[in-house]
Amino acid sequence: RAPWTQKKVERLQKNLHLLGSKPVNKHTIFLETQKDKNDFDVAKHFGTVPELAELCFNRPRIKTLQQNSELGNISKSDLKKVEKYTRSSYKELKEREK
Repeated sequence: RAPWTQKKVERLQKNLHLLGSKPVNKHTIFLETQKDKNDFDVAKHFGTVPELAELCFNRPRIKTLQQNSELGNISKSDLKKVEKYTRSSYKELKEREK
């Protein structure tokens, strides 16, 4: 591999979460009954707002959002842009590591 490719891989790894692995896109939550499963609220369980409940990592809690009003002003389109950038960065990292 060319030295510049190795440098790019190192930079990508440094900037991405979950170094050296694929992003984990699921959580396993164990519930006692079918009623609990039907009534389960992801946002309530993780202590965040429904708009951010779909995030896989760095899911800010309601208390954090209240203390930092700047964090509370994130739009869904901004979240989608960040997720798209993250996915493309992981894809590039995977391709360069080959």
